[in-house]
Amino acid sequence: MHILISQDTVIGLQALSEFAELIYTPDIDFTVQLTSSVDTNFGKTVTVNQQNSMVLQLVEVITDSLNH
Repeated sequence: MHILISQDTVIGLQALSEFAELIYTPDIDFTVQLTSSVDTNFGKTVTVNQQNSMVLQLVEVITDSLNH
């Protein structure tokens, strides 16, 4: 198996790594409330804190593509 990594990929990963160092804080604690102007019944709250900051949290948003 061969993995090709271009110089652009390496530079991009390095930039992301440096950016992560700049914005890291161990005291992270915030809440995001998701709502929809199309579906007033939709509501989801996502909390990010020190215990789950490295956990991917997914929110499924269903849209009616025929009306958009």
